[in-house]
Amino acid sequence: MFSGNVPTDLIKDNAWKYLDPMLNHFLGFNRTAESIYNELWGGAQGLLAMVQYLKDFVHQYEVDGALLEGKIKRLVNAIQTQYVAMIRSKHTHF
Repeated sequence: MFSGNVPTDLIKDNAWKYLDPMLNHFLGFNRTAESIYNELWGGAQGLLAMVQYLKDFVHQYEVDGALLEGKIKRLVNAIQTQYVAMIRSKHTHF
């Protein structure tokens, strides 16, 4: 979803209406932290591609960072939750 190029033909005032549904679809209100994490680490175009896409999109369309705050918190929570679970799992196998 985030491996493509940022569109260049959006009207700046409508850019959030384009990005918001993408993020909602990816982060989903009913998706587990595990499913979000697994998709992020599922390939070379995972987390790095998402970060680059968001960076480019926000810069190009001057998206207010406050709009992204809740979505980024959900993303970070998914990463932290799964990372902690992975570390705990590794320590219990010794």
